[in-house]
Amino acid sequence: MPSFAAHDAMVVANLCPIGMIFIRSKNGLSHCVEEFSSKEDLEKGTQLLFNSILKVEGL
Repeated sequence: MPSFAAHDAMVVANLCPIGMIFIRSKNGLSHCVEEFSSKEDLEKGTQLLFNSILKVEGL
């Protein structure tokens, strides 16, 4: 699924509530080949997603 500046979330928002999780990227670069996020930042984003799912489900 291609993702442009408007993000796929705009389309999904017509169907259900949505949210986006942003993580740090080295030198603030994103949507380019130089984009890099550390393992630690990826883990933090994944943990946030997991905790959000638990909260939405009331667990």
